Amino acid sequence: MAPIVTSIDIDRPQNDVFAYVTGPTRFAEWQAGVEGGSTEGGTSPHVGAKCTTTRRVGGTAGR
Repeated sequence: MAPIVTSIDIDRPQNDVFAYVTGPTRFAEWQAGVEGGSTEGGTSPHVGAKCTTTRRVGGTAGR
C-alpha cells in the first residue's frame, strides 16, 4: 500500500507555528480525549518545563 503524504503551507513565522502546536492549552484541539493542559507556572513550553494534560479515559477524568 502506498503511503499517504500531505503538506500544507502556513503563512506564519516558524516560531509562531511551533509555539501554537506545542502549547498544552491547544492540545484539546487535535488530541482526542484531552480536556485541558497547562505548563507549570503559566510559562511558555521550554526545555525542563513541566506540562500537565488532563484527559478523559474510559469516561473518567484523569491526569
